[in-house]
Amino acid sequence: MVFAVNAQDFKKAEVKSVKKATVHNSIVGKSALTENVAKKEDLSQHRMSRVVHPIWNNSKGVIFQDGFETFPGVWTLEPGTGDDWAQDMGDDHGPGSVVEGTYAAFFNDYDYSSSTTASMSTVVDLSTTTVPVLSFYYWDSGGSDVVVVSASTDGSNFTDIYTTAATVADWTMLSVDLSAYAGEATVTIKFTGTSVYGYNNPHIDNVVVYEPEAYDFSLTVPAGVVLKPGMSYDYVVDITNLGAADDNFTVASLGNGAWTYELYQADSATALTDPIMLPADGDTAFVVRVTLPIDGLTQGQIDLASFTVTSAEGGKAVETFDISTTALTP
Repeated sequence: MVFAVNAQDFKKAEVKSVKKATVHNSIVGKSALTENVAKKEDLSQHRMSRVVHPIWNNSKGVIFQDGFETFPGVWTLEPGTGDDWAQDMGDDHGPGSVVEGTYAAFFNDYDYSSSTTASMSTVVDLSTTTVPVLSFYYWDSGGSDVVVVSASTDGSNFTDIYTTAATVADWTMLSVDLSAYAGEATVTIKFTGTSVYGYNNPHIDNVVVYEPEAYDFSLTVPAGVVLKPGMSYDYVVDITNLGAADDNFTVASLGNGAWTYELYQADSATALTDPIMLPADGDTAFVVRVTLPIDGLTQGQIDLASFTVTSAEGGKAVETFDISTTALTP
């Protein structure tokens, strides 16, 4: 599974650092500027952004998926009136973007008085599963509010199975083990928020219930940036082993980029020459460093470089991703 970038939905964030810097934004994934980043004034007209959209393949064991494009849709709200759980585009005291599609769901902590509790729930069929997993993207930039995930086989008696952290500053994919409910035909999954009358509204997007394949993984790929001639930039690509088994992953360039591209481990200093070893449900990152030539560039010139990530287990899982960089000339 690969996470594709939709350029039309980019959330803009100005580069604010001066020399060596890390760029943070309310999005999935990370990027880091290398030491030869130009001074702030050199990039003052440039704004960069990225929104990462996950694409799930139903052949890989997806049992349920909803991105809140219709609301409440498959979800039952409790209480059934009011807008304590609602739909937005990530812009109601939220991250300003969504992960998938156009909409996300949020708990209206900002407008409701402290101790107000509300939930949204849906029913899934886990009768054919053995180790099902619930995953969803979550954002809540601060405060003490949390969202509790619970499950029930009778729709009345619920068991809490996960509680979010109080602060999840970027859109982050969270995974919850549902193996205790494997084989059950009717399982109700519920998200419950309790207001602390905070300044931010917890947001949820792209809820998925799936049965992990033996070999599967996801990539979170940052969107392209604009650089001046001679500059370098580190694209940080996150990789998660979604498979049920430990695995090794080999990253390789297809060699189609015209500029200079180098692969590094997550420390941005050690060359990536060996496969990445990850246990089941493990995650890490690797770096694709692009360096622009000093001469011969034109304003707005774009270079596209493609890379593959291949599972060591006989190539049972292979994904291709692209890195796109634009030149900013004087």
